[in-house]
Amino acid sequence: MPPSNKNASSHVSTVRYNRNALICRKELGEILAEHLEEQSTPHLTSDSLEAASHHARVQPKRKVLGPDGISTGALKQLPNGAMVTMTRFFNDILWTRYFLGSWKTGRIIAIPKPGKDPRIASSHRPITLLSHIADLFERIMLRRLYRHLTSRQEQFGFRSGHSNTLQLARILHYMATEQNRGRRTVGIFLVIDKAFDRLWHSGLL
Repeated sequence: MPPSNKNASSHVSTVRYNRNALICRKELGEILAEHLEEQSTPHLTSDSLEAASHHARVQPKRKVLGPDGISTGALKQLPNGAMVTMTRFFNDILWTRYFLGSWKTGRIIAIPKPGKDPRIASSHRPITLLSHIADLFERIMLRRLYRHLTSRQEQFGFRSGHSNTLQLARILHYMATEQNRGRRTVGIFLVIDKAFDRLWHSGLL
């Protein structure tokens, strides 16, 4: 094995890319950045027709139309040819990374909170009505993202198959178990009134 030459220069004078010799440091930096980006970018998998059809069928039946005038009932009745076209459209969004600006525009309505004085502004909950097609696309994306997200076992809110009622049952079971062991249980509960209205949305996003 020949001895290593520690005094050899590590300076790269020429790099070949697509059969072309690159000498400029700026060109070299741009090419290396492009190469690393290609190596690090995960491959997108196309959504299937079955996934789009399934989510279209299980969408909640809402009578209120979106800004585009399309209801969930209309999506449930789409023929197979229309579902194929919509699936291709969804896949094009993934590959081009372009989300329609009109899908980000919604119509806001105020829903009175039960048991609250409707004459007070804080007694209403704002609801944004978006395109049901955009909602269908987001449901498909949520299904794909959920495979890669691992929630804490202690979290019950905003998790599929979980609810706050189950969390309360879990707490009661824990308290009963500790009581049978002759131990006491101390709990600290934080209740925030109008939590959504008080949320720091800019910091959350």
